[in-house]
Amino acid sequence: MFRRSQIVWAEIRSKWLNLPNAICTETPPYLRNSSITAAIHLVSGALTLYADILKVPLLETTPGEVKLCLTKKRSATKEEIIAAMTKIYPNATWPVSRGKGCESTEMASHAADSLAVIESCLCDPVIIALRGLRK
Repeated sequence: MFRRSQIVWAEIRSKWLNLPNAICTETPPYLRNSSITAAIHLVSGALTLYADILKVPLLETTPGEVKLCLTKKRSATKEEIIAAMTKIYPNATWPVSRGKGCESTEMASHAADSLAVIESCLCDPVIIALRGLRK
């Protein structure tokens, strides 16, 4: 587990060579699989540490807040999230995985979810207020 933590930490540091203004994350789900839960919380810990080192806010949003922010309903489907992200990022090329002779939106939904979390954090009232102060 500690080796995995080191790998996660090295990956985070290598990807963020330029300092971010904030780090956005989605609330970890409550899962019954302890291995997956441990891995998710390991990454959460690394992000928390990195935000603290950089002295930037760590913004957290829930899956329901993401869906509500982007589609105005808490029960949005993966396809609706992809559609919302496509509207915001019309030039994005969403990855498609091929399996068993057909295209799958699974890879696109991961990419769309990542961007959706950032967009949801930007919908946070505190962030909106801070943006207003900069104008």
